[in-house]
Amino acid sequence: MAATGKDWMHTLKDVWCIEPSLSMKAAYCSPCLFGRNAEALGKSCAMYGCGLTVPILGLYLATKLRGEIREKKGIDGSACNDFMAVWCCGPRALVQETLE
Repeated sequence: MAATGKDWMHTLKDVWCIEPSLSMKAAYCSPCLFGRNAEALGKSCAMYGCGLTVPILGLYLATKLRGEIREKKGIDGSACNDFMAVWCCGPRALVQETLE
């Protein structure tokens, strides 16, 4: 994707304080919030929510969904950046995607 100069609305560092209720959902019920994000992109809420609980599949689905959100919103980045955000800061990345 060509660089558009657009970034995420909120940084990974800031999302935890911006929306406390989403932060709690991400921390204690990630599959529910992840499924909701998938459903917003026309995917199956149940499949993505349940898929998140399977270790390798969950990592793949989370990286893929983050990339789709990024591309839909015209946000700069790469699959590698998406993977690192999901791997290192999973709940924060989930809240960031939801806020977008």
